[in-house]
Amino acid sequence: MEIGYRIYIPLKKFSLKYKYFCYFDIRDYVADNLFAKNNVSVKYEKEACRPDSDFIIVFCKVKKYEVGSFLNSLFELNNKMLLLGYSEYQNFCKNIYETIMENLAVGC
Repeated sequence: MEIGYRIYIPLKKFSLKYKYFCYFDIRDYVADNLFAKNNVSVKYEKEACRPDSDFIIVFCKVKKYEVGSFLNSLFELNNKMLLLGYSEYQNFCKNIYETIMENLAVGC
């Protein structure tokens, strides 16, 4: 299930029960319907967005045994965004992913 760029970032946080992620969505929370469809229980922690953008970054945790279904839902999210006409979604994900990774490498 390789998309060619990341629409999520696994976060390093210790837990016996959960895996932590941030993923990229829109303000209408398209991913929520996909999680419900795939019976994935997602615990939302925070979100971040710019006022001039339709896109948001969602921070969440998922039970370890549901990670596969969570990632499958995100794969569906990518396709759904294209069907909904968000052609700039892929560029947003690529740019924000690269920015985050560059900042982590620098130590910001």
